[in-house]
Amino acid sequence: MRVSRFGARMIAAASAAAVVFGGALPAFSQPGVTVPDDGGRPLGTAGDDTPVTNPETADGPLGDQIVAAQIDLAQLAEETTDAQEEWLARETRLADAQTEWTATATELEAAQAALDYAAGEAYADTAGVPDNELPDLSGLTPLGGEWDLPALTAELEDASTAESVARAAYDAAVLSADRAESRYLALDTEFDRAQTALNELIADNQEALEQLEAEREAAAADYSGDFSSEVDGWDAAPEAKKAVEYALAQLGDPYLWGAEGPDAFDCSGLVQSAYAYAGVSLPRVAADQYNATRDKPVDVEKLLPGDLLYWWDDPGNWQSVYHTGMYLGDGKMIQAPRSGDVVKISSIWFENFAGAHRVVDAVKTDPDAEDPTQTPGGEDPSTPDDDPTTPDDDPTTPDDDPTTPDDDPTSEDPDPTDSETPSESPSPTPSDEPLTPTEDEGESPVDTASSTVAGMLTRQTEA
Repeated sequence: MRVSRFGARMIAAASAAAVVFGGALPAFSQPGVTVPDDGGRPLGTAGDDTPVTNPETADGPLGDQIVAAQIDLAQLAEETTDAQEEWLARETRLADAQTEWTATATELEAAQAALDYAAGEAYADTAGVPDNELPDLSGLTPLGGEWDLPALTAELEDASTAESVARAAYDAAVLSADRAESRYLALDTEFDRAQTALNELIADNQEALEQLEAEREAAAADYSGDFSSEVDGWDAAPEAKKAVEYALAQLGDPYLWGAEGPDAFDCSGLVQSAYAYAGVSLPRVAADQYNATRDKPVDVEKLLPGDLLYWWDDPGNWQSVYHTGMYLGDGKMIQAPRSGDVVKISSIWFENFAGAHRVVDAVKTDPDAEDPTQTPGGEDPSTPDDDPTTPDDDPTTPDDDPTTPDDDPTSEDPDPTDSETPSESPSPTPSDEPLTPTEDEGESPVDTASSTVAGMLTRQTEA
């Protein structure tokens, strides 16, 4: 019987995130494409919540090759993280299957021993064999003074069937975990190669990239940082404001692929941890976050702090979402951009923009205000199919035993392509207690930033 073999394979995050250049990479893409929700690009004006053009990209030595490489790397990072999560989940199911098989095997041994002892007793009664020559199983008692051999035989058959089912489920779980591990390792290797290739492109354009980074930081320094939290009679939900507080407290933390904090983050890890701090559960990767929040699309003109922004490589295909950030206000967002960069405030850009979704319903401050999450036509133009697909590299296993409970983790079909996937990803809902990320005993991660964030989430007062 195999012992659970998942040992913590530490992600080669340090090597994956190590960059051979001094400055940060440029943004994923260049501005210029219309916003997909209404076909018109919003114009940025100071003091409102309308996104502005992205100052972080420029033509020149970067070129389309580097931009494409950045997008490919971001997609690989999300896919690799998703594959790792799936591998961990299947290793957990494998451990459960092993526990179940061990229990049924023990029960089978006990049933076999009981029947053997009863048969020996019956033989002793007829052959006169002394009791001390039989196995010492005196704890077992005969029924009505005689051993019920038919009943014990039936119990043995039932135990044997249960053990066979559990063993088959365990074998299937082994195959499932092995396939998931292979997929993860293949993607991890591909990610490392893509990172190395991008680093080489960046090294060839080091001076220009450093100049772009300086321009980018100068543009961010010109922004006052006074974010309004109310738009058209709607105010950001308390949970959204708390998520923004957490995200702002992480400014300057390094980007690290696969990291969820507390000292480093990737793009979706920052979003997930921020909302977990506010007591709201979100999926781990950007594509799944998009899918889970798709029922609350928001026009870019009606964004509120805490709304999530998404970018994809294949318009209309939610699984191609490769990046996410959190809206702050006045066309600004907070994001963990890419390897070599840090959690930072940036202007929103619109090439490959997939749309914006609200996580928690806004609070109405004007009784006559219209619902900001309703787009013309009543649907998000980029709404994905309800059924998310999962990796299709697992072996097909026999149909589940009809006597096995549907929710028994040992009886799940390891092949997600042959098993029915959920028809709807549950929308994130606030949990009973905030899921505060692990911190050392002491102040909350946002306590030290409270004096600077307190004014960021109140409505700007007109002069």
